[in-house]
Amino acid sequence: MRRLIMSVLSAAAGAAPAAAADWYTGVKSSEPDYSNNIVLDASLTATTKGSKFVDVSVTVAPQDSLDKTGFRVRADGMLGEYKYKTDKGVPITARQEQASVMGGYEWVSRNFTYAVYAGIAGQSDTLSPADPSNSVQGKHLGLKVSGEFYDTRRKNTLLMGYASFSTNASSYYVRLKYGWAVGERVYMGPEIMALGNTFYQQWRAGVHLTGWKMGPVQLGVSGGYLSDAKLGSGLYTVVDARVGF
Repeated sequence: MRRLIMSVLSAAAGAAPAAAADWYTGVKSSEPDYSNNIVLDASLTATTKGSKFVDVSVTVAPQDSLDKTGFRVRADGMLGEYKYKTDKGVPITARQEQASVMGGYEWVSRNFTYAVYAGIAGQSDTLSPADPSNSVQGKHLGLKVSGEFYDTRRKNTLLMGYASFSTNASSYYVRLKYGWAVGERVYMGPEIMALGNTFYQQWRAGVHLTGWKMGPVQLGVSGGYLSDAKLGSGLYTVVDARVGF
């Protein structure tokens, strides 16, 4: 599966790279800096419930720059692990790998962008020890769709969202942010998330800081409370980074 992830990202970079998002961690959370035609997104998520995920994606505008309405190509790869206990109290460690390639279209205006994507996604879940009750384990190949928007039309405020769904174990991810300007294109405010699949469901609520720049890299950080249907409550943190080429 690692080879699948690397080949997907290499193919995307050779043709037209793309931005990011996945059902578990979700990327696409930094302020869109569309000065070029390629954007690289990376995200690191960790929780007090033992899950750790890294997501990397590339987005490209093959016909023009990303500050203009048009066709997009997106590829992403994700690697991580999560832990839980069976109904009998047996601890399980699950390793997950995911990759997708999608085509889409983005509408761009001065203070508002929205996009839709669709494509193919592959996913692999390896459990140690095996858990027959977990329907997600094994290798899956299916379809994935996503949509996103970024809105700063109201003065000194940000509203942004991302949602995706994959036929691989009916995996879904939704993330919404609202923020007030605390600097030049830097926003802080609440965020909410919902994610899961046929095996589990989780929701999160926290606070984010989005759009902070360090040289050419845009950074974001968020954290807060989570509630998991199988693991109970805990805390989460997400660190995002974005750079354009």
